[in-house]
Amino acid sequence: MDTVLGEAQTFNAASEKTEREKLDEYFTSVREVEVRMVKAQDWSHRPKPKVNVKPPEDIAAAVEVPARVRLMIDLMQLALQTDSTRFITFALNGLNAVPVIAE
Repeated sequence: MDTVLGEAQTFNAASEKTEREKLDEYFTSVREVEVRMVKAQDWSHRPKPKVNVKPPEDIAAAVEVPARVRLMIDLMQLALQTDSTRFITFALNGLNAVPVIAE
């Protein structure tokens, strides 16, 4: 962006006010994205907290839904606890209830 900035300043001098404002708005937003990217990169290189937890074991049987959900919740907790992520999305699918008819 710094390379293009010099050319943009030349263009700015010959532009009308609205074009200069739009170009400035564009460069400001790009610069803000660059700053956010640098902050995110710094975070990814920062040492993460260590936790004393044994590695989770997978639940092999797909029908063990409660156990699999518990495992996912434990993994989400560990991810947040170790600052490995700051955002988690968890979708529960395939949990269609089968009606039970009492006789």
